[in-house]
Amino acid sequence: MRLAAEPLCRMCGAEGRITPATVVDHIVRHNGSEALFFDYENTQSLCDAAPWRCHSSRKQSIERRGFDTTIGVDGWPLDARHPGLSGGGGSAFRVDRA
Repeated sequence: MRLAAEPLCRMCGAEGRITPATVVDHIVRHNGSEALFFDYENTQSLCDAAPWRCHSSRKQSIERRGFDTTIGVDGWPLDARHPGLSGGGGSAFRVDRA
């Protein structure tokens, strides 16, 4: 149902790419919870084919590290949880995209 409703990769779309989705991903890991596993709102469509591999590469990396390592065109990490943005350094000069 999710792939039919959302046929393009959500992560690619957020970065302006149009990529067919091939995998339904749980946004919040279900860890065996039936409620999270069957919650349609807890799913998203992602790609898992070259070159982006948002599911098997990027999403799982985010889950392991706790932050996204994607760097924006301005040279700064996109994820506010990225350690490069915490504390001092150049992050004080970063302009929020919101």
